[in-house]
Amino acid sequence: RMVDELLEEIAGGLGLSKSSVSRAFVDGSRKALEHLQTRSLRGKIWCAVQVDAIYFGGRSIVVALGIQSTGKKVVLGLKEGNTESSTVCIDLFHELIERGLRTDLPFLFVLDGGKGLKKAVNEVFAGFPVQRCLHHKQRNILEYLSERVHGEFNRRWARLRRSEKYMDAKAEYNSIHQWLESYSTEAVNSLDEAGD
Repeated sequence: RMVDELLEEIAGGLGLSKSSVSRAFVDGSRKALEHLQTRSLRGKIWCAVQVDAIYFGGRSIVVALGIQSTGKKVVLGLKEGNTESSTVCIDLFHELIERGLRTDLPFLFVLDGGKGLKKAVNEVFAGFPVQRCLHHKQRNILEYLSERVHGEFNRRWARLRRSEKYMDAKAEYNSIHQWLESYSTEAVNSLDEAGD
């Protein structure tokens, strides 16, 4: 909105105004979004697809983020709705498949705890593995704990996440579970809800 000084520096402004700059930005954004939503996904292989919603002005934008074997993350597509409901997610998944998202090579889905997301994955990608997002799970458990024990929980959670072997991770999980039992039944329930 504060473009006047800049425009004066560009050869007398060239007849540009705030409204023309705004229109150019809207037009450029629309074209970039259209390209993002229509580009081909054919031939790409994904190790994981993370799906979550972000909220703007009371609207939900469901985002599918593909993760390649190199760790590179690529926005695969977006879908606007009122919530991250299964209907919105299913529509997004079908659009991704139409654009070439492979369904013959299973990849890991990483989701928050939204029931609509998991329902959509199970309906469209039956049999694909699903994992709860560990960051979301950590945040959810902290909601049930007193702030005075947040530091200890975060240290224990970090040890769990650093585990490289299943048996080590299982031991850390069991340790966290037992520790949480002395602080909050709801925190334990939140941990159990995610499953292994």
